[in-house]
Parts: sequence; structure tokens; C-alpha cells
Amino acid sequence: MKFLAKLYFVDFQFDVERNRVLYDIFFFSLYLYLYILQLPITITLSYFVATLYVLVFHKCFKVSRLLFQICSIVVALFLLPVINFNHGVTPLFHLIFLPVLILIATNFSKKSLAELYQTFRAFQYQNIFFISAGLIYHYDDIDPIGSIIPWVSRNGITSVLIVCQIAFSFVTYLYTKKFPLLSMFLVVIISFYGSGRGSIIVSVLLLLFGAIFNVFHSKSYKLKLFTLIFTLGLIFFLNSNSETIILLENIEEGINKTQFGQGYTDEARIGMMDEYVSKLDFYNFFMGASYKDTSIERYFASNPHNSFIRLHSYYGIFGITVLLMVISSILIANKDKSVKFTLLVLLVLLLFRAYTEPILFPSALDLFFLFMIALYFRKNYFISNDNILNISNHVI
Repeated sequence: MKFLAKLYFVDFQFDVERNRVLYDIFFFSLYLYLYILQLPITITLSYFVATLYVLVFHKCFKVSRLLFQICSIVVALFLLPVINFNHGVTPLFHLIFLPVLILIATNFSKKSLAELYQTFRAFQYQNIFFISAGLIYHYDDIDPIGSIIPWVSRNGITSVLIVCQIAFSFVTYLYTKKFPLLSMFLVVIISFYGSGRGSIIVSVLLLLFGAIFNVFHSKSYKLKLFTLIFTLGLIFFLNSNSETIILLENIEEGINKTQFGQGYTDEARIGMMDEYVSKLDFYNFFMGASYKDTSIERYFASNPHNSFIRLHSYYGIFGITVLLMVISSILIANKDKSVKFTLLVLLVLLLFRAYTEPILFPSALDLFFLFMIALYFRKNYFISNDNILNISNHVI
């Protein structure tokens, strides 16, 4: 365990905290990688891994009355549209395990920020390492990231990485008041290899937000002055350099090699959304519509490429209502304004990615979404008595 702790840069004074972080890293890894394989059996196993995690650590898990009430209300609301069996037993399967995910997310949110930071840092850099290793191994393939797991969409791999990065970014912000720019930058590079428009846009915006935030909230006037001088110098250089046009053309050529080369809008996704909306009569609006006789079923293997369409199709207007209630609760909560603003920005980026890829609602990745919400509503963000060694505020 000590070797693994050094490998993951886990640094705690006591073995119990160190081992707890390592167990959490193993859990997230097994849970996520089973899901990434995107086979019915592995997705099923990922949920059973979550259930097993709860059973093994059941003494540490406490179910409050409020949590029980929330789970009961959500399950009751979602059960009504499920009786349509528009998608067989799949919506019911996800619904059965939803309380497990809520329980895990809630209890993880109660851990010390030091533990959460080290857990998510190790977990995310492990994800980046494995994907990078796959890219290097398949570097001479036409689609290197798509060759890592041949039957899994390259958009899916980058989308999962972005979800984990957003969760890691929120934890890092709460723990250090900074954002992990190195991991954000690496996710941008991997997203360009993935070629997906949504992943590229979200990863770049996430990096820009993190960089701007870190500079403006830095206590170092030298850093702010250097950033200002560097930015002005770069603008002057580009304006005065005769090769700027060639540089911009090369950048445009590189971008066009991604899916941006097909245009900045996705006609297929827009068409699927229009077809689904056209099926919403009075009954289907409340209970959800099937994909029958739509291009979603005929050409895309019942993949709507939109988390919100899938949420409505599975759980009707009740699913959309619960999501809106969650967002509204963040807005009206009496919380620190900077924390609220940061979470909302991160969730907007997450939901934007979910708008063009069915990565959430329902999905095993919902655990990370629920965890961020639960972490936001914890009583104290900073815990003074973590009984750990001091960890440098340098964020990588």
C-alpha cells in the first residue's frame, strides 16, 4: 500500500487515511472503466460494484431522513413513466440503482477536502495516463483515440474524461481556491485527438475559465503583471508579424481536421431532436415518448446523442422537472457567492456536453454530477482538523 501511495502521490500522516484514499481510487477506477467498456454486462457490473462498495463500507454510510425522503420522492415520480416500457426494463434498472448513487455521492461529499482532492487528482491523472498510453500505442492509426476501445465512440471517451475533469476541478477549487491547469490542458489535447466538437469546445472553455480565474484570484502581483505583459506582447506580435495570417491558416486547417470541418452545427443531432419533439402529444409530453419510427431508432441504434432527450424519453416531464429543481436549489441556496458562481459555470459546461452526448441522465456518470451537488450543499467547505500533513497549495 505504501508503494501505491507513493505512485499516486497520496501523502497522509496516518495509514487509515492513506488506505481510505487508495480504496476510493480503486472504487472509482473499477466503477468507471467497467462503464467505459459500454457493454451491457460491464455497465451492469459497474452498478453492482457501487452497490458492493456501499455494502462493504456500510458502517460508514448513514442515511439521513432528508436523504431518504429525497430518494423516495424521486423514485416515486420516475416510476410513473417507466410503466410505458418505451425502452424495456432499462429505465427501471437505472432507477433501482439511483438511490445507491445518491447515497455514495452524499457520503463522499462528507469526506475531508484533503482526501477528496488527493483521490480525484490521482484518479484523473490515471485516466489521462491510460488514454495517452492508448494514443501513443495507436499513434499511426487513422483514428488513434477511436482505436483504444474499437467498439466505443471516441466522443464517449473524451466526454467521460471531461466529466471527471469537471468534478476534479470543483474539488480542487474548494480545497485550494485554484484550478488544476495542467490536467485541464492535457484534456484539451486529448479532446482534439477525439475530434468531437462538443468535447473540444467544453475543454477549451474549461481551461480558459480556470486560467482566468487563477490569474485574477492570485495574490501574486508578479503573476498578474506577467500575464498582462505576455497578453499585450502576444497581441502586438500577432498584429505586427507578417506570418500571422499563415499561422492562423495553419490553426484553421488543424481545426478543420476535427468535426468542425463538417460545420459548426450538427444537422443529424438537430434532426433527431426535431423528430423527437414532433412526437410529443399531450400524453407523451408528461410520460415520455419512444424512439419508434424516428431516425434515432433507424440510423443511430436508439442513441439520441442528447442526455436531455433520453431523460425525457425515460422519465417524462418528471425527469426534466427534477433536474430543473436541482439547478434552482443551487441558485436560491444561501451559499458563498464565489462557490455558487463556480459550480454554476462548471455545471453549465457539463450540461452543454451532455446536450450533444448521452453521458448523463441516466448513466453511471450521474455519480459525479450528484457528488458535485452534494459537495456544494455540505455544511463546511474547509475542515481545519483533517489530521493530515500539510499539502502544498501548488495545483497541477
